[in-house]
Amino acid sequence: MTNVSFATAKARAREQGACARALDEIEPMTSWSEFWQHPNAPYWAYWYARRVLHGRWMEAEPYIIRSTKWTYYYACHVVMGLLPEVEPVAFWDNRH
Repeated sequence: MTNVSFATAKARAREQGACARALDEIEPMTSWSEFWQHPNAPYWAYWYARRVLHGRWMEAEPYIIRSTKWTYYYACHVVMGLLPEVEPVAFWDNRH
């Protein structure tokens, strides 16, 4: 899924202060495919892109856009603009 092994990504999240509850949920996982199946994966991917990568995580975007809420935050705080892939999703209103 990424150039970084899943074990390395977990370690980086821990180093950057990921919440203990999330780390407890992720710890038993052994692969990216298992990670992406979890219902909290869109949030975790947004958090990782923002707090660890400090930028866009293209490989995670298909999973982040499963959640309107985390797509919005990802667009605002990571991409800092619109995501053309999700522009048809009607969560953008006149204030944005």
